[in-house]
Amino acid sequence: MKRIVSSFIALFMLTACAIQDILVVGETMPATDPETIQVYLMDKPDCDFYVIANIQIPGDTHSRASLINSFKNTAARFGATMVQVTSIRKINVSEFMGTARALRCNPIQLDGFNNPQTSNRSL
Repeated sequence: MKRIVSSFIALFMLTACAIQDILVVGETMPATDPETIQVYLMDKPDCDFYVIANIQIPGDTHSRASLINSFKNTAARFGATMVQVTSIRKINVSEFMGTARALRCNPIQLDGFNNPQTSNRSL
């Protein structure tokens, strides 16, 4: 049931935001604060992570900073804690486009000896 609700919310967001292409590929969480989103430019986070959504913004942003802020705001809606920017391109004098992934670290699990373990869901 949670998956159906998440899919419905994602579909609603896709139709409400015509300037962004969002493909939800993982489990969404409650929204996070965009100001707390960590940004990774082409690098991977240090934790074992999973991808919540792939984001594409095809233009209409006027600076690299505003494009990254758009990624952060979008990722926060799905409960991400990180954004991995995979591409940024200047398409004309005053427009940028790009792609990113909304990410979240996998929770740390303890094995039988209280040693931290993580799951193998990273992509």
